[in-house]
Amino acid sequence: MLNYEVVTLTIEAEDRIRFFLDHYLRSGAAKITLFHDGDAPRKDFGDRVTVIHCDETFWASVEGGRPGTVEARQRCIYGLAYERCSADWLLVVDTDEFIVGFKRIENAVKKLPTPPEAVRIPSAEAIFLSEDGLSDDFSARHFRIPQNKYLAQLLPRALYPGNGPLFIRGLLGHSIGKQFIKTGLEGIQIGIHSIFRQEIPVPPLCIVDYTPNNGVFMCHFDAISYPQWKEKWDRRIRNRDTAEMGAKRDRQMELYLQKSALGEDALIELFRDLYGVSPRKLQVMKTLGLAFEFAEISSQAQRHFQK
Repeated sequence: MLNYEVVTLTIEAEDRIRFFLDHYLRSGAAKITLFHDGDAPRKDFGDRVTVIHCDETFWASVEGGRPGTVEARQRCIYGLAYERCSADWLLVVDTDEFIVGFKRIENAVKKLPTPPEAVRIPSAEAIFLSEDGLSDDFSARHFRIPQNKYLAQLLPRALYPGNGPLFIRGLLGHSIGKQFIKTGLEGIQIGIHSIFRQEIPVPPLCIVDYTPNNGVFMCHFDAISYPQWKEKWDRRIRNRDTAEMGAKRDRQMELYLQKSALGEDALIELFRDLYGVSPRKLQVMKTLGLAFEFAEISSQAQRHFQK
């Protein structure tokens, strides 16, 4: 089994955190270190989970104090976790990201004469069919995948009229995915999606197969649900934590603010425009090889949140 630990920085509520933890504990993580940058749940999640409360005392112990953006805080805690990691690999993910296909990842790495310094698993982004429950966390059963650079210039404008420029390679979030980082490396800096040596990206081994059954990919719930999506944007705007979002996210925020001023119905319509698909549109995307159905996460969520 792949010998790895997980690190994440989050401000999510306990029920969503527990769902994230359950997934990676089932998938064989030797340890999960959860840095909570908000009102952390004072819960015991078991021997394989360490919760670190990022309160004033914690940040006072970190050189430079609490960084001003969420991205800078992520880079900070990833470095701390890497120094403490005792497994062969450290997996850096957010609590809305779920990698599947661990056995195939392990087999691919074992076949190499020398382990790579990093292994990247690209994203598949959750989308909601019209009949999906928008208020239910992790209920999406379909995923769109990154488009190649040629399709990405035109196709998002056709699939998402009026909103095409908001997309990066056909996704609203990141297409690059996340990485396992080999422990014991010298002179590296850990970014959110890549690792660097002297500010030069270290090329990873990329493993991806978007086949729903027995595939390898990362399910990214850029929108866990409509309520969570709204919470996320309201929090970022309220905290003015937007400095490193990037141009596409800035445009998404501007549109969110415009629709928010018009009321709840306008926001729900925006959510459906960005993360929703009709059965017909889904079929077109499947035919083009740009979407697939994968119900494993949503099925687990249904059982989890009904407890």
